Amino acid sequence: MKQIIIFLLLGLTSVLFLGCINIEPALSGKEYEEYQKNIKPVLYYWNKTGATGEQKTKDWMNCGGDADGGWHYIRGATQKQEDIRSKNADNCMIKKGYTYERTR
Repeated sequence: MKQIIIFLLLGLTSVLFLGCINIEPALSGKEYEEYQKNIKPVLYYWNKTGATGEQKTKDWMNCGGDADGGWHYIRGATQKQEDIRSKNADNCMIKKGYTYERTR
């Protein structure tokens, strides 16, 4: 009887841990390189008719973005602080006449 209980407990534990296993294969080699090439900086999705690339970058940086068009998080900042900072950057870009088009 003791062996049956141990067997059932081990079986149940195994079933519970199956949900913790990532069964999707990781990208490797060429697939990973292609994936990386398709990642666009945040600035890519902000658009304004007539704005040059140089002006767009300048406006983005004035709103708190990075020179490479990306966005960095401040070490030690809370999630709430980062959310506020991000929202302020969005509002800044909107005030400058930009629209955010994530579907590009």
